[in-house]
Amino acid sequence: MTEPEIEAGYTVTCVAYPLSDCVLETHQQQVLYSSSLYGPKAQ
Repeated sequence: MTEPEIEAGYTVTCVAYPLSDCVLETHQQQVLYSSSLYGPKAQ
C-alpha cells in the first residue's frame, strides 16, 4: 500500500483484524481509482 492509501484509511483486509467494532465497505474499487489517489497527476 502507498502512504496516501494508508492516510486515507484503506487497509488490506486479508492481513488485518479489527480491534473494535467496525464497518467494512466493499466494492469500492471505482471510488478508489477515481479518487485523487489515482486520478490525473497535477503538473
